[in-house]
Amino acid sequence: MNKGSVTIISIVFLIGSFILYQWQQSEFEKRYSKIEAEAEAEEEIKVESITPTLLNAITDFSSSLPDESKVLYTVEFEKENDKNFMILSANPYIDFNILQGYTYVGGHLFTYYGNKGDVEQSVLNVNSLNKGRSLLDTYKTVEDATSQYEIVRRRYELVTPDSLLVISTKKEIIKI
Repeated sequence: MNKGSVTIISIVFLIGSFILYQWQQSEFEKRYSKIEAEAEAEEEIKVESITPTLLNAITDFSSSLPDESKVLYTVEFEKENDKNFMILSANPYIDFNILQGYTYVGGHLFTYYGNKGDVEQSVLNVNSLNKGRSLLDTYKTVEDATSQYEIVRRRYELVTPDSLLVISTKKEIIKI
């Protein structure tokens, strides 16, 4: 090969690489913009859905986590021995099989997975949560998991309708 051919091949390779980079950047920006738009659209719902008590718990929980754990949050309610509990979790995946609603808190997806035992609570207005799933296609589901993953759970006792007591925080490994 002569110098001219090598130069032309190099230029074509550089142009191709630049076009591929621009396309990847464009796709990333589209996804990021969609997530931001979803968060802004849901901000109004969040105000109606989440009380200051729950928002403070989420903020405190979130600040205690490493950044890689802050993908999405879940909340569940359960009853045990006549006591009411709320469980906040940080997850990398959505479980559509048990998803009952969602909103956004601080730019992060906040999912609701139910109220086991019909716990009497007033920290979350489940009726004002978004129920549709069409805006969630940018998030990974539990079916996307290819290996074990870690979630962090914090359990609270619902002492009064607007008072929470931290009971425990623990990491769990979910095996596929």
